[in-house]
Amino acid sequence: MRVRSRERTHKKNAGRNINFAEALVWKPDNGNATINPDPAEQEAFLVLNATDPDATVDVQVKLRPNAIVLRRDSDQGWKGIKIDEGDVTVLVNGIEIRIGADGAITRTDEDSTTWVEPDGYILRKTDFVEASLSADGENLTRRTPNHIAAIKGDSVISKAK
Repeated sequence: MRVRSRERTHKKNAGRNINFAEALVWKPDNGNATINPDPAEQEAFLVLNATDPDATVDVQVKLRPNAIVLRRDSDQGWKGIKIDEGDVTVLVNGIEIRIGADGAITRTDEDSTTWVEPDGYILRKTDFVEASLSADGENLTRRTPNHIAAIKGDSVISKAK
């Protein structure tokens, strides 16, 4: 594999040419770098800057022993992705979507949470109502603080509490 060097002037280094084909090594101010003895606290952190010097959206990558985390500061689209041993979680436009290892999906926003279980059962809960639907579509329930209603097989129930 051949690496071509290119030189570019960056705002921070105005007047200096930087060869991006050369490795850039971070040197800590005090000359020391330490690793936490607790593996759960160890983390490698990378910041990927946009090639456009005027762009303000950078992507941060955190590599941990038990998870990979991607973050970006953006007004729209995804803001975070976390992959760990049991889940994949995405934060997009203020909504958190989590996919479990068993296939269960949880969607959470500021007003409600919706669960889709691996067998297809759906449950949605807000401050005012809780509704569920069985995987086969035969059973439907709705509960509010004052009322309960259900459709089960060939019967319908509706009752004030």
